[in-house]
Amino acid sequence: MCTLLPSKCKNNGGTLVRIKPHYTSQDCSSCGKRVKKTLSVCMHVCKSCRTVLDRDHNAAINLEKVGLGLLDLCPTV
Repeated sequence: MCTLLPSKCKNNGGTLVRIKPHYTSQDCSSCGKRVKKTLSVCMHVCKSCRTVLDRDHNAAINLEKVGLGLLDLCPTV
């Protein structure tokens, strides 16, 4: 699967950005505070800013922010 992604992105005009997923489900996507949780916890509940999201949704928002940030650093061709 990992070998297909670069060619699929290229063929469809996209850009593949590799991101390390460490702590993306624990860092709050709203305020950035780290909320420690075990893998059995499915909800992200931040006591700092009161954000409540599904754990995977929180991680997806964080990954998107990092990916878009990396794309801004890349020179446009």
